[in-house]
Amino acid sequence: MASVWIKTYDLKDGGRSFSIYYKDPATGQSKHYKTQRKKTIADKKANELRVFIDNEKWPEIGKGKKKFRPLTLQDCSDLYLKDCEGDVAHQDMSMETLSFYQDQHRMAVKEFEEEFGKKIMANSITTEMVKKYHVKVKKKISPRTANARLLALKMMLKKGLKENAISENVAEEVKYFKEPVRTRSLTPQELNNLLEASHRTKSGKSITAAILLGAEHGCSRQEILDLREADIDFDQSRIGTIRFHRRKNDEERLQFLMPRTRKALRELLDHRAYMRHRKKISEVKSDLVFGRLDGRPIERIDSAWERVLTVARISDLHFHDLRTVYATNLAYAGAGLSIVQKLLGHKDARSTERYIHIQQLLELRPWQARLAAIYEDPATFNQSLAEGGV
Repeated sequence: MASVWIKTYDLKDGGRSFSIYYKDPATGQSKHYKTQRKKTIADKKANELRVFIDNEKWPEIGKGKKKFRPLTLQDCSDLYLKDCEGDVAHQDMSMETLSFYQDQHRMAVKEFEEEFGKKIMANSITTEMVKKYHVKVKKKISPRTANARLLALKMMLKKGLKENAISENVAEEVKYFKEPVRTRSLTPQELNNLLEASHRTKSGKSITAAILLGAEHGCSRQEILDLREADIDFDQSRIGTIRFHRRKNDEERLQFLMPRTRKALRELLDHRAYMRHRKKISEVKSDLVFGRLDGRPIERIDSAWERVLTVARISDLHFHDLRTVYATNLAYAGAGLSIVQKLLGHKDARSTERYIHIQQLLELRPWQARLAAIYEDPATFNQSLAEGGV
C-alpha cells in the first residue's frame, strides 16, 4: 500500500495547516504533495493520492513538475514591485500608481505576517487564510481597504506562480467586497445641529470632539481612536497643531487645529483629568485621547454615535460620512483636488475624487448662471448673437 502521511503545523493565529507527504516508489524519498488548512480536506487529498499511487500512476504526480523556489510572501512582493519599477521607467505606469502599490504591498505583507507568522512561505498560504485576512481588514478598516490589500496579495501570488514558488494562486478565487459609494454630506448648519445634539448625550464631550475631528479635520474612526495627547500641541503658532496616523497607508498628516476642535479637545482632556482625580486613578496605561480613564483603548464609538443621531433625528448618516462633509465643504471653500487629497491623507487621487463631486458642480455653476440669464432676458441674448457673441 502507498506510503502517504500528513504532518500538522501550528500557526500563529491559533489555527493549523496540514501538509501531505508521500514516499516516491521509485526512489524511496519523501516528497511534499499539498498543504491544506482543513483536516477533512487534507484527509481526502491523502486518500486520493494513495489510490493514485496504488494504481501505479505515481510517475504522473511529478510529471512536468518543476522544483519549487522557496520564496516568502515578501520575496514575491519585492519581485512584483521590481517589475512595476521597470514599467515606470518605460512610462507604462505612473509614479502615483507605483507608490499606491508599494503602500498596499507593504501593509498587506506586514498584516498577513502578523496574522499568520513572520517570513511566511508563499507555498504555505491557503485560500482560507486569504479569506480570513480579507474579512479582518474589512471589519477593522473598510471594504475599500480590504479590497486594496486583496489586490496586493493577488499580485504577489501571481508573481509567485510565475516564479514557480507556488502551484496555484490561492487568492485568485477570493472575491472583492462590494464598495458602496456614498455621497451623504451635511451643510454647515446641519453640522451645527448635529453638534448641538451631541452636547445633550451622555458622552457629550468625547463624541463632540470625535465629530469635530471627522468634520473639521477629515479623520477616520481609526485615526480618532489612535489619537494620543502627544499628537496635540495646543500652543504651536498660537493656533495649535495635531498629528494623525493613518494605518490605511502607514502615513502621517499634520494640520493646524480648527478653533472648535481645539476647544472641544481641551474641554475633553480637562474633564478626563478631573474624573481621574475624582476616581483616584493614579496609574494610566496610555495617553490615548479617546481611551478609557485608565488609558485602556476602546474599539468602537458606535453606541455614542447612534445616540447623537437619535437626539438629532438624523437617519442614514455613517460616521465615515463626516469625511465627505469635510471634503465637500473644503470644495465649497475653493480647495482644489490636490489640496483636498493632501488634507485627507490620500496617496492616490482616485480615492479623493469620490469625496469631492461638489467641485464639478461648482465648476459648472457659472455656465448654468449664464444660461439662466439668457432665459430670463431673451432680448439680450438675441442682441448678443447679432453682435457676434453671447
